[in-house]
Parts: sequence; structure tokens; C-alpha cells
Amino acid sequence: IQRYAIEHSRLHIPIIFGVDAVHGLGHPFEATLFPQSIGMGATWDVALAEAAGRATRQQLLATGGNWNFAPVQDIARDNRWGRYYETWAEAPALAAAIGAANVRGIQGGGFDSPKVAATVKHFAGYSQSINGHDRVEAQLPIRYLQDIFLPSYAGGIDAGAATVMVNSGSVNGIPAHASRFLLTEELRHRLGFKGVVISDYGDVPALASAYHIAADLTGAVAQAVNAGIDVSMTPSDSAGWNSALLQAVRQGLVTERRIDESVRRILTLKFQLGLFDHP
Repeated sequence: IQRYAIEHSRLHIPIIFGVDAVHGLGHPFEATLFPQSIGMGATWDVALAEAAGRATRQQLLATGGNWNFAPVQDIARDNRWGRYYETWAEAPALAAAIGAANVRGIQGGGFDSPKVAATVKHFAGYSQSINGHDRVEAQLPIRYLQDIFLPSYAGGIDAGAATVMVNSGSVNGIPAHASRFLLTEELRHRLGFKGVVISDYGDVPALASAYHIAADLTGAVAQAVNAGIDVSMTPSDSAGWNSALLQAVRQGLVTERRIDESVRRILTLKFQLGLFDHP
């Protein structure tokens, strides 16, 4: 895949290959699995969480992966929620500490070589939906959001996490993927995050198809990019994304300067991961 991408692209830029390895790399036969995050958090053992991150990193690199969509830094708030077991703890300080250690393990304590990027997810407030269902709305007073939820995400970000993934639901009536308040004011300005923000699975088109806050894909892409999305996880229509983004620029909905910001962040990440030296 990497060889094809480099040989068949205009500027020969390598791809970055991401995978979910939340409690070890569960995809290959006989790879190591660790306890689900809620079990790991129950140990209160930050050294163990870091060691699990290191082992996951080694096995990712052995299979060609260099971007791990983990750790989940959402807070355990409602055990009806189907992803409750993917959280570390109900205590923000504990979740922050365990997640920070796991990030250090996944990334090798920093950008040494060879390299893997960690992902803090799902920003922000994903785990306290109104009814325990997944990908639905949350009603969270801002003080509560900032005091209870943000410290856990900040733990992973302060440990150097290279990327952040966005909440698939909405917060106080605004889909997180269209929330400049969450993705720019809180994430970048308040928490100081400098890296790459990626959408969750298919969530940018959902701004038009599920949330109906955009008339079409072009409008959805414009809202997401202007809110702060750098990369769209678009599972089935990358050509449609590209076309919609170009259309949004032509219509003046997204500036070229805004595109340049995301391109700079993505290229920086690829250089930090060593992909231009060892694709």
C-alpha cells in the first residue's frame, strides 16, 4: 500500500496508516491482548499501562502500523453506555495519569525512531450521553465539562499525544464535529494541543445525513474543517470528500489558509514519524 501511494502520487508523499489497538493489537493472529481499559485502570498501575503501550507499539510497528487510535480518555460516567469498558476510570485524575502513561508507552516516551502516534479520544464529553446510547447527544454544563471531562483528555495531551479524535455525538445541541468551541477554543486554545485532529468514522458526512445541520456534503465538510478537523475518517467515499472540500474552497466557505494549516499539521506528523525517511 505504501509503495503504491508513493509511486502513484504527484509529490510522492507517504501515507500514514492508522489502526485501533486500544488494549493491545487485537487484529493479527497471536498478537498480545491486555485487559480492557476499565480493568487496567482498576490496577492504579501507571507503569503497567506504560508497559502495555510499549508492547502495543512494538507489535504495531511489526505489522506496518504507525498510528494508534488509542487511548480512550473519556471518563466512565454511565455503565449503560456500550463503550464504558474502554474508559480507564470514573476519576478524572486517575484516567489522566493512566492515559498519560499509556501514551508515553505507545509513542516511546517521545518521538524516537521508529515511531508510532497515539490518539486521545473522543473529544469531548462522549461518554455521558443522555440515554446511555452511543453517538447521541450529551447535555453538559460548561463548568462540568471543563472540570470533570477535560482533565482526562489533558493528561494524554500533556504526555505528548500526537493526535486527537473527535466525539461522535453532540454536546449541548451542537455536533462535536462542527463545534469550533470544542475543537478550537477548548482543545487548541485552552489545552494547548498543536497536533492533528481526526474525525471519527464517517462523522463528517453525518453532519448532513444524520444531524441535518448542513444541506449537503460540501456544507458538512466546510463546517467540520472550519471547526478544526484536519483529517476526515471517510470509510467509503474519499473522492467525495476531496470533491466537496474543493467545492467548499471555490464557494468561499473554507479559506486556502485554513487548508494550509491542516496540511502543515499532517506533514509535520509524517515527518515526526519518520515516514519520509523510512516509509
